[in-house]
Amino acid sequence: MPAQTWKTHWENIDQSGDPQRYVGLMAAIRKQHEEMVDIPRFLRFCDLHVGERVLDVGCGTGWHTRVASRMVGPTGRAVGIDLSETMLAEARRDAAARGVDVDFVQGSAYSLPFEQNSFDCCYMLEVDDAMADPVQAVREMIRVTRPGGHICLLVHECDAVYIVPAGDPMTRRVLDFVREHELSHPSGVEMMSILKSLGTTIEQVEDVLTHYGDSDDPFADFASARAFFLDEWLADAVTAGVLASEEARTWLADQEAHAGEGRFSLGFPAYIIKATKQ
Repeated sequence: MPAQTWKTHWENIDQSGDPQRYVGLMAAIRKQHEEMVDIPRFLRFCDLHVGERVLDVGCGTGWHTRVASRMVGPTGRAVGIDLSETMLAEARRDAAARGVDVDFVQGSAYSLPFEQNSFDCCYMLEVDDAMADPVQAVREMIRVTRPGGHICLLVHECDAVYIVPAGDPMTRRVLDFVREHELSHPSGVEMMSILKSLGTTIEQVEDVLTHYGDSDDPFADFASARAFFLDEWLADAVTAGVLASEEARTWLADQEAHAGEGRFSLGFPAYIIKATKQ
């Protein structure tokens, strides 16, 4: 059996033994932002239009799919696909409760259950680093996008993930393990080259930073960093023999103390990329 990592935990939510934990994490942060009036930056970047068909790959609990549905209007169609039926059950409940007409489909990003040229735009938001093979997912997104349509991605620079305060030897060990084993590659810069090689033209690129730590956002604080990332990273590092259990507990307690002093930060530099299928 292959070693478990953060990305394999998220790729196998329904088999995790506690799928509702992952659903709860996603639902909490999405519901917190559900009341936002503005369209999220990533979807504005995708430049969706009324009447378009759009596919949200790795839609989770469906927040971005529901927003995309508003953008394409009643003459368009927003579809969300996710591997986890547990996630999709939450997405369907939320959409029904809000009266949003959205299609949610269970399936693999590596073999999308749609005909080629089916969508005007396919996007994948912060999912690539939880995939064993993000390049295959991008191939499939390109296949089901019509010529002239857009493929939009948010891709983390996994080798640039950082934790502040920096410089502590144990923090360096944690980060080295995370960058090498816990998150998927390629990086954003590499993905641009891959997109070009797969028959697309890069239209627009912007840099973004996802930040957890000293934040006014209750879902971007230390508790969220721990729930989403740190606990599983440390458990995997202990299983891999990179850290002893006591070292992991001590390091985590130190980071929590730093957070209490307003000095902790976990950052994920990334690029948002818009490509056009030739």
